[in-house]
Amino acid sequence: MGNHRSSGAFCSLVVATTTGFFDSVQALNTAALGDGAECYCVANASVYRLNLTSTQATVGDIFLAPFSGSGCWFKQDAQSQLSSNFTGNFLAGSDFVPTVNVWHALPATSVSYSVAKSSLLWTINAATGTMTYTGPDNKTFLILGQASIIDGAGTQNLQFDLTVPSVIGTNTVSLTCVQGTVGPGTNNAAALSHQLLLTVLHGDVYQHAVRCTTASPGDLFFLFYSATIVNVGN
Repeated sequence: MGNHRSSGAFCSLVVATTTGFFDSVQALNTAALGDGAECYCVANASVYRLNLTSTQATVGDIFLAPFSGSGCWFKQDAQSQLSSNFTGNFLAGSDFVPTVNVWHALPATSVSYSVAKSSLLWTINAATGTMTYTGPDNKTFLILGQASIIDGAGTQNLQFDLTVPSVIGTNTVSLTCVQGTVGPGTNNAAALSHQLLLTVLHGDVYQHAVRCTTASPGDLFFLFYSATIVNVGN
């Protein structure tokens, strides 16, 4: 099928399936197109929209920088490729006695965290569970976390939150945390669930953390943790 162009600033194009330089989304000269132009790529059955002001580099087939002209082609309906999920199954020795009212990172070992679904825009640290965003600025994600925790002896009140690494080790008050009570033994494990909607910038780093608000706490044992990063469509 040949290319079809409309007159005016907005145009739609149909791109052939061949993979040569002259027949690809990136080969389209954006200097001749208007902001918001769209093309359909037969090779992956996807629609791309041109953002002429973007300086985003090529990432997989989600963002395609043109070979000629400015801007970047953004793949539409790519939410599943932008989202991620990972879990933590903790080994013996991951317990610790928390300092009261101080934020603590979740356990960090070389094999703690396993990525179940990877994203081209998020890097997950397998040792610490930190989440680093590597995509374009001002995209919005819903980040959900869940942790199962028990106390080694008595009970204690915990706060669970998504934060940035600089908060770890401080007693910063959080307005976005959830709270729960943990007790001894797996039958008294607290399943703390948290969700937060964020508009992120390239290079942002996040991680889940806990804070004990009970005096004289005992050991905290982390049984399981999962985090899901969901792109909400922008």
